[in-house]
Amino acid sequence: MSAATPVPIPDELESVPPGAVLAELLESLAVEEVSGFDTVRLLEAAYRQLSHVRAVFLSILRETGLRRPGSVATIERTKAPNEFACEEARAALVWSRARATSTYGFATDMFDRLPVLGEAMLAGRLDEPRARAFVEWTQGLTDAQAESVCEQLLPEAAGLMVGELIDRIKRACLAIDPEWAAKKYREAVRTRRVAGSRNPDGTANLGGYQQPIDRIAAASEHIDTLARSCKRAGDRRPIDHIRSDLFLGMVDGTFEALTDAEIVEHVLAHPYIEPSDGSGGDRDRASSDGEDGHGDQGDGGIRPGGGGGATGGEGADPAERGTIGGTADRSESADVAERGNNSRDLPAGGNTTVASRTPVAEPAQPAAASPVSTAWAVPEVRVELATLLGINEHPGEIPPWGPIPAAQARELVAGMGSAEWRFVLCDPTGRATAGGLLRARPTTTSGGSEPVRRDPRRGGVVEVAVRADQLARIAAAQPPDGPWKPVLVELARHAEQRGRDPETDARDTGRRTAAAALRRWIQLRDRRCIHPCCRMPAAKADQDHRIGYAVGGATVGTNLSTPCRHDHRLKDEAGWTIARPESWLTVWTSPLGHRYESRPPPVIADLPEPLPPLDPEQPGPGGRLVWQPRPDPCTCEGHCDCRPPILPPSPRRVPLDQPARHQEPTAIFDPDEAPPF
Repeated sequence: MSAATPVPIPDELESVPPGAVLAELLESLAVEEVSGFDTVRLLEAAYRQLSHVRAVFLSILRETGLRRPGSVATIERTKAPNEFACEEARAALVWSRARATSTYGFATDMFDRLPVLGEAMLAGRLDEPRARAFVEWTQGLTDAQAESVCEQLLPEAAGLMVGELIDRIKRACLAIDPEWAAKKYREAVRTRRVAGSRNPDGTANLGGYQQPIDRIAAASEHIDTLARSCKRAGDRRPIDHIRSDLFLGMVDGTFEALTDAEIVEHVLAHPYIEPSDGSGGDRDRASSDGEDGHGDQGDGGIRPGGGGGATGGEGADPAERGTIGGTADRSESADVAERGNNSRDLPAGGNTTVASRTPVAEPAQPAAASPVSTAWAVPEVRVELATLLGINEHPGEIPPWGPIPAAQARELVAGMGSAEWRFVLCDPTGRATAGGLLRARPTTTSGGSEPVRRDPRRGGVVEVAVRADQLARIAAAQPPDGPWKPVLVELARHAEQRGRDPETDARDTGRRTAAAALRRWIQLRDRRCIHPCCRMPAAKADQDHRIGYAVGGATVGTNLSTPCRHDHRLKDEAGWTIARPESWLTVWTSPLGHRYESRPPPVIADLPEPLPPLDPEQPGPGGRLVWQPRPDPCTCEGHCDCRPPILPPSPRRVPLDQPARHQEPTAIFDPDEAPPF
């Protein structure tokens, strides 16, 4: 293939300032037609233009927060941005509050505190990562000191990597203010917090940010010491896996009141084994000593990371972190990890992912002598009734962490018998029409029942959702004396009584605050904060009168909603107004006259079928699909620790060379029909 003649580009390209002229020039040139040398010149010019455009955006963002509320058709500006300055941009750009706050703060730093940075970005001489380095690493200096550091280092900033630039800034800050480091540390500790974040692979992180360095160092050393003790006692897993078990056990209450020796004993007796797909293709994840550097050798312990926090989430967007506000909040992966560690918590006849776990090392002491402890439950699990019964494999949800696989949701529900169970009846579109407490529980034996043993450590909320028009068909498919009969009977009774409109519950019209039943219904209906850019679960939000109670607003469902505390103040203090033309629609109007609509997510969403569908008789990605039989029901008399067999059989994959021993499913399954049903 012969080389084509390259298209020349102007020699003065490097001297063209960023703006409309450079943008037009870049648009007119096809990079595929220029020489290899000139592609780099175009790259540099486009990067200058990119920095300029970003600076223009930040200047506009800053200006929206300086406009006086009510200046819809006028030019009226405030002298400085107030607490709610970023809210217009948050709603218009559909940003999380954390992202809007941090970006707006950066914009004001760029054009108010350190205007030399804004000028450099507009001119294309400074990009955003380097500008952020100046802004973040000069915190704690006076404005005059910070501007002096910027003016000194700006000429060479473009030729330094960001890490090098930060080192230069730190040295300059220490030189201009010897107390700078101490002041910066004190200010950071004032913002300390614990936060969690979810990863794209379904796992999650939990970490402490801006913590005192001495306590983080001590905590890391404590975990390292215990992990090495576990290795010396015979645990053959990678030491990072042991540290993970120790970390989660310390924060979720598993090790409460245990001594260090008892903690080591517990970890050896209940090692967490990663889930397997049942195909036999995955090797046991527990490694030998040789895979971990022969025990303790060659391992540097817990290494310090960014922010001083014990988290794996470096670089995670703070907007996507779930801030922890109470002892019961934690990730679903942590909860499943602990439940997989303790054989008492495994569901009889549950999913094969859990049932297939086996310890990788014999405990130092017999398991019966190991200390027994119970971890905290997840705060809330949402799951469809059809999913619990194995009729479909729709994901459950742990708000605000997001969706979890159906098998994992069933496993969590099986361990939350003492939680508060709620039901939600939905219309054909999946939106809530009625809801409340669900007092029945699946029975432990066929035709019998057993009182739910209350355990405050395993509390939380289980929300069971079902479409009212499907309830009768679901109930008809179950065995007449099946374990879920009490639940189905109660749901049928609620469906018959749903003519009473919970929105106008007369019992609360004379109260300032909603009673428990109405408050619970508002949470079930709204699902989360009613602001269009907030995902806080409704159970943790305020309950607010759209028309204030003091001015005659009634305490009824049509006048109640669930803004989080920040957005509640946004309505009451920042000039925003809300209207509710429909029970499922909230319209916010900003002080600058823009309207933003908020719709709660449906309780039951329309989901696609698996693609390709699983076929029990056809080879699949991990082998052949076979069914697990349901174990015989518990026949113990009186109190026992047997797990109620409330879960349906679960499919699993076996290697293709292993004979497929097809098990007959229970009555609701058609052996010739592939799941989901």
